[in-house]
Amino acid sequence: MNDEMKEKIKANVKAHNTWVRGAYMLLFALIYGIAEVVVVAVVFFQFFNVLFTGSVNQRLLAFSRELNQFVYQILQFVTYNVEDKPFPFGDWPESGGSTNSAGSAPERKSPVRKKSAASSADSRSSKSGEKPVDGSSEQ
Repeated sequence: MNDEMKEKIKANVKAHNTWVRGAYMLLFALIYGIAEVVVVAVVFFQFFNVLFTGSVNQRLLAFSRELNQFVYQILQFVTYNVEDKPFPFGDWPESGGSTNSAGSAPERKSPVRKKSAASSADSRSSKSGEKPVDGSSEQ
């Protein structure tokens, strides 16, 4: 290594902005770990909500959409894709931010199964002695 390269490396190592960003990256890595736990909690709560009520919790759905965007913002920041710091140093993501190419919110299919052709097929298979795919027993 020549002297010029050594000086450049020294300057880079002493750069205050790099160390400040590193500290933010460490902080956001910790926040990311906490957010992962929250995501898992949301997943379980939403699953059990659907299991017992038959529908998704709309408030939790909006929160999870925002949480997903927040996690994405953290990943974008810590991987040097953006310079803007995520919440709490920036704005909390808005729930309506997820759109498709047409500019509208993507269609979300309900996990709750409705009476349909598939249900009719299940009832036909029940009559022939087979169990329905979803494990339910329709009479």
